[in-house]
Amino acid sequence: MSGRMAAMSDRRPLLVTGVPRSGTTWAARLLATAPGTALAGREPMNPRGRQYALGGTLTGWVRLTEPTPRQRRVLTSTYAGRNPRTYGRYGRHQWRGPLPSTRLVVKDPFAMLSTPAIAAVTRARALQVYRHPGAVLTSYRRMGWRPDLDEIAPFIPEAATHFPELGEAWDRGVDALSDAERMGVFWGVLQALALADLDAAPGALFVAHHELAG
Repeated sequence: MSGRMAAMSDRRPLLVTGVPRSGTTWAARLLATAPGTALAGREPMNPRGRQYALGGTLTGWVRLTEPTPRQRRVLTSTYAGRNPRTYGRYGRHQWRGPLPSTRLVVKDPFAMLSTPAIAAVTRARALQVYRHPGAVLTSYRRMGWRPDLDEIAPFIPEAATHFPELGEAWDRGVDALSDAERMGVFWGVLQALALADLDAAPGALFVAHHELAG
């Protein structure tokens, strides 16, 4: 019973992240149906188009280790529910986000490579949703997307220290890779680094998409 009470009283913000098209939006909205929660609707670290890009400080995927003072301020206000620029149409109960009794849920695939830094600044607990790369590729195709390896190229050497086959595939050249192989590299790099960060992000959890769906 004491463990259950401790879990209910835990008001640390929740970061829901994972490879894009892995079900992070669905999982975050499901979590935000719980009493005393709120969901910020935008992805704070999304650098694309007119997205928030962490207050305009990002231009692409990033692996934050030492956030700048401005980034720390933005992260702090966002994960405390006090940043209306991170509210959006996919949110839930955003009006109660700043209340001290509320547990804020933040959905952000682009935070996937920065969970230890985010946890250090905000005390957020990360929930990583992982989905089979074949299913992710199918979802990409429905959206008319292709995995862009140039976006994650800076992180391939580090990921290859954990899984050398990622570096071998990259060395073959992007043009030589099929769509399935491209997704394998894209998915593999993000997942490899997320796993490497697991011990440095207190309380982080990995959950399979198919287990949530079941």
